[in-house]
Amino acid sequence: MSVERNFPAAHVQLRDVSSSPEDRLIRPPWTSETSIQNHCTGCDACVHACPQLILRPDKDNKPFVDFDAGECTFCEKCALACEEPVFDLAKTAPWKHKSVVASSCLQNNGVSCQLCSDVCPVSAFRIETAGARKGHVVVDTELCTGCGSCVSTCPLGAVSLRELPAADPVAA
Repeated sequence: MSVERNFPAAHVQLRDVSSSPEDRLIRPPWTSETSIQNHCTGCDACVHACPQLILRPDKDNKPFVDFDAGECTFCEKCALACEEPVFDLAKTAPWKHKSVVASSCLQNNGVSCQLCSDVCPVSAFRIETAGARKGHVVVDTELCTGCGSCVSTCPLGAVSLRELPAADPVAA
């Protein structure tokens, strides 16, 4: 007697390792694409100053944040290391990026997972407890700092950062 087993989950690639962080460039905090392009010399001072080791040079040697490597603590060391007018520490917020949860999220598909919620230093993630979205992950964009602690933690790569205006909670 032969038993045929079908384990489709065994064939699922958990994280999209084929895409490079450069496909979704996020510039360092307190910068803009304009300030990077107009003033950054590509000296890498900010990259070397980052204690979290999350700043990387792109193909033009301009810095971007690689949240797959970790989170931003907003320590300002990158900004203080830069001798050019690239960083603007006078900005009230380091950037407008907020966490977004994709529909592929395990929790949103009935598989218990709260890793994003567990690692969030400001408790911006919550699990809906009632209504049509019961069990789904919701991000409170008022609380989310965009630090990225949730990005590398997600086993499916379902959490990313997007530039969003401050608004209502974002749900997948």
